[in-house]
Amino acid sequence: AKVADDTIKLLTLAVAHAAFYETAKTQRGALDFSDLVAKTVELLTKRSTAAWVLYKLDGGIDHVLIDEAQDTAPEQWEIMRALTGEFFTLPETDRTVFAVGDEKQSIYSFQGARPERLRQEGRVYDALIRGAGSAFEQVPLLTSYRSTEDVLNFVDQVFNEPERTRALAGDDGDIPVHIAARTGHRGSIDLWPLFKDEA
Repeated sequence: AKVADDTIKLLTLAVAHAAFYETAKTQRGALDFSDLVAKTVELLTKRSTAAWVLYKLDGGIDHVLIDEAQDTAPEQWEIMRALTGEFFTLPETDRTVFAVGDEKQSIYSFQGARPERLRQEGRVYDALIRGAGSAFEQVPLLTSYRSTEDVLNFVDQVFNEPERTRALAGDDGDIPVHIAARTGHRGSIDLWPLFKDEA
């Protein structure tokens, strides 16, 4: 009963805060990041003018780079699919999609990002590109210039169990092991106690 009461109070405050936030945005004519993504998805995929907008964009976009692709949310993938939908309809196109990502670095699940989606989208683009008679290349980046052997070995051990591998790569893959370029440098890992709610 206490949890229910606290939840109702929290939700009441959250609804009020969200209303104030939306009002402030409207008064300023402002959009936040989520608004930009939602409005772009609507513009490119849902509006009756979406085909016209994509037609106008089609001649101006030849190359798309997606950085930190492991943190790309489903709505953002919708934008990418819309923008690149015509890239591979003709054989021997010069258009490219270049995605860089590492499932082990995924930190945006609160925005809907799913690390396994990177591989799923890779398979979609692979089929599209090969279907157009072009080559799909997957280039593994196994050398880390940023981290140390201690840290990379620890991360690899964390994701070494099948359940955790599946959470990152889905049912069809394994997680690559990264090699540190900075040999002989020490690293530090701090383990915090796991927080558990009282029963």
